[in-house]
Amino acid sequence: MRKKEIGEVARIRDIMHQAGLKATASRLAMIRLLRKTNSPMSNAQIAKRIVPHGFHQSTVPRLLARLVDAGLVRQLNDENNAKLFQWNRPSMSHAAPECKGVAIADVA
Repeated sequence: MRKKEIGEVARIRDIMHQAGLKATASRLAMIRLLRKTNSPMSNAQIAKRIVPHGFHQSTVPRLLARLVDAGLVRQLNDENNAKLFQWNRPSMSHAAPECKGVAIADVA
């Protein structure tokens, strides 16, 4: 693992511990994926990316629910009311009712 990746994993572990979660391999993998992604992802999109790395597809919804409950991941609904997930960056979102959507602005 490269130095940059080690630092990223250490930061994620700290964030997880502050949220009261154990830093399991599956949680680390999911958070690393969501942190790298700029757009919200569906459960299926997330599963497609992490299942090839040895994680079972049935764990994805449980992992997402746990990370949402801990406040580390945001759950959004698209125009078809499908659930989408994204990393919950500090000071990041703005809902605009007049636009009938969500605008994402990462100001950190």
